[in-house]
Amino acid sequence: MSLEKELRRKRKNRNFAIKFTDANDLLLICDDETSSMNLRKSIEAHLATADMNSQMTVYRELHSNRKYIGKTIIFIKKAVRKLITIFGGWYIFPVLEQQTKYNAELIKTVGSLRKLVYQMQEEMQTLKEDINYLKNLLNINYDYREIKDGLKIDYFGFENQYRGPREMVLKNQEHFVDYYRNKRGIILDIGCGRGEFLEVMKSNGIPAVGVDMYEPFVKFNKEIGLDARLEDGITHLMNLADDSVGGVFMSHVVEHLNSDYILKLIPLAYQKMEKGAYFILQTPNPESLFTFIDFYIDIEHRKPVHFKTLEFFFKQAGFSEVKRFDPPETKFKEVVTYIDGENLKNVQAFNNGMGNLNQYLTGYQDYVLIAKK
Repeated sequence: MSLEKELRRKRKNRNFAIKFTDANDLLLICDDETSSMNLRKSIEAHLATADMNSQMTVYRELHSNRKYIGKTIIFIKKAVRKLITIFGGWYIFPVLEQQTKYNAELIKTVGSLRKLVYQMQEEMQTLKEDINYLKNLLNINYDYREIKDGLKIDYFGFENQYRGPREMVLKNQEHFVDYYRNKRGIILDIGCGRGEFLEVMKSNGIPAVGVDMYEPFVKFNKEIGLDARLEDGITHLMNLADDSVGGVFMSHVVEHLNSDYILKLIPLAYQKMEKGAYFILQTPNPESLFTFIDFYIDIEHRKPVHFKTLEFFFKQAGFSEVKRFDPPETKFKEVVTYIDGENLKNVQAFNNGMGNLNQYLTGYQDYVLIAKK
């Protein structure tokens, strides 16, 4: 075959492909889900058509549209086909067989490409979900940082005045030391603040690192020799290996967080903590009405979180044991007195009622949730 004929043949095939390509196929390279479904349907339809026409044969049905001489024309066509088969079959049939094999291999190749396209679409969908997740984290991180950076008050001085001196907090947090002993990984203090818990860990020979979004706190911790980072808890945990954290501590932080952040933090912490490690958090107790007297002194407080709410989320994340501890130093003096008298009726019932009233009025101002992986 001459070069001119070969070029003419290729041009003809290209024009044929352009002419019979579905115009909609040219619009299918899009990101939206509808276009993805259309692409799949188009691929399946083209494959079905190609598979149906992949078998080459010369014995197709003969017919004629001529009303009167149609039968004669069909007879002549059959005779000619018979002669071609007898005298030219040695040349035609091997070519047809070769073309049929080529078509079959082409269908297989396109089928493999189809699987590859589907796989890439699924991977792209996974990547989109990951991107959206990271965007949400960035938004949460931005909101949290914006709150901290937007404060024009001395939050360090605010803590000193309304949370109490560091010495008092140091003493109170000694309750939790035993939960963090003999762990393989480093202990993480989320919202480390003035570094009381980090100092307790250091004095007991337990490696710990703290994260906080308020830069003066981080700077103060570094100045007194504690390991603190300007980072939020989720971002820090995401950069750690699974099963590598010896425990997590979070004191008076959860009431600052929105629900989305809490729901992301708990399962992520579970994923990163080593088996047998503890997640301990202390937060204001909404079961005591006196809690609300001072709760909104801190303008960063969003809302108190009920123990049962957190208990459910921790168990849902996989923590095997979730228990409650009421810090004795947060108990108010009871304001309702009990009565005593042998001749009075229903004394026990009355006193039980007074006990419940005292609990709701002057119960523990904080509760501690202790969750074990």
